[in-house]
Amino acid sequence: MPASYTSSSASTKGPSALRGALRAVQGRHPRERRRLREVARLARRDEPLAAAAVLQLALDMELRAYDLYRSAAVATEKPSLRAFFLRLADQEKGHARELGGAMAELGANLQGG
Repeated sequence: MPASYTSSSASTKGPSALRGALRAVQGRHPRERRRLREVARLARRDEPLAAAAVLQLALDMELRAYDLYRSAAVATEKPSLRAFFLRLADQEKGHARELGGAMAELGANLQGG
């Protein structure tokens, strides 16, 4: 994962680390709504870059979800719950890889088309 998406709260354990991770995600929520509206505006105008904007937004969301699940895994003391959060983080990492591949393919199509 890129360093910019690793949680600073991941180095501490306990409920405060999880609360910090949740606040970080929630703090970005209004900005994401603005980004989503901008993507929808591009799509309505049939902008060729709308697909790229949608993929970038989705990638950002997957990376934040990865960070949240990793922080939750560090924050919990219960091994089974930690394993559950780590599995969720792994799934988000897989989604991010898929989106990265789709973005690369889209970029190649835009350059070649």
